[in-house]
Amino acid sequence: MAQSDLTIENQSFPSFRADLNDALTALNTTQSGTSRPSSAVAGTQWLDTTTATTPTLKFFDGTDDISLGVLNYSTNTITYTLSDGSVATAKIADDAITTAKIVDDAVTTAKILDANVTLAKLSATGTKDATTFLRGDNTFAEAGGGKVLQVVQTTLTTLLSTTSASFVEASGFNVAITPSSTSSKILVMVTTNTKNTAGDGKTNVTLARGASVLQANGFAFHSQASGATYSFSSSSAFNYLDSPNTTSATTYKVYFLGETGTANLNFNNAVGTITAMEIGA
Repeated sequence: MAQSDLTIENQSFPSFRADLNDALTALNTTQSGTSRPSSAVAGTQWLDTTTATTPTLKFFDGTDDISLGVLNYSTNTITYTLSDGSVATAKIADDAITTAKIVDDAVTTAKILDANVTLAKLSATGTKDATTFLRGDNTFAEAGGGKVLQVVQTTLTTLLSTTSASFVEASGFNVAITPSSTSSKILVMVTTNTKNTAGDGKTNVTLARGASVLQANGFAFHSQASGATYSFSSSSAFNYLDSPNTTSATTYKVYFLGETGTANLNFNNAVGTITAMEIGA
């Protein structure tokens, strides 16, 4: 490998031949050297051998050297130097660039335009829509268990009374809900204002699904101390988590009884509520 000024002077034949051979050798080795040849003019190509096994092919534009590509003698390959925007997408055949052609971390988020990766471009399995999200196992799925799917509520201000020592239905104190899945649970919450007229009287309140009482003994609320000459009302609340295993309309009802005396719900026409929440499995 060599460089030459490519100038042949008027001289004797032996010297002429030597100059000519030097010029031909330089041309044959692409003006190889560790710096630009002194004879370079605009349009000169030369091989920069600063790195011996991976020299760089350069083009002199009259002012600067432009790198055209790097040769690798070990792998017998050349890596071309391309400026940004020099290869238009129209010049790239479909499927020409595979993942094997892209080095790790070569495509950064800064290189991807906003909204350029659509759901259709994702290979993940499962249903791709507004109700699902992409999990770490490359699967689209709905949000996990424990989410609230629906809430329904009934309010009642009617005073309800009974002297029955067995559970009776609290008329109108109910709520209906239709579960969206048989695996859903229903959380039922009841608030009311209770009072019992008897000494040491208790008002027991429970919950039923349809006609089936869910808590046999219910929740007992005291309204009067034993031997007392007065009674008081109390704000009372309870909740129950049910597994109805159905997608049919289901009604939850409040039942109550008075162990002694008269049991009252929503005493003094206070607001009572029964709320049903469907919890996804």
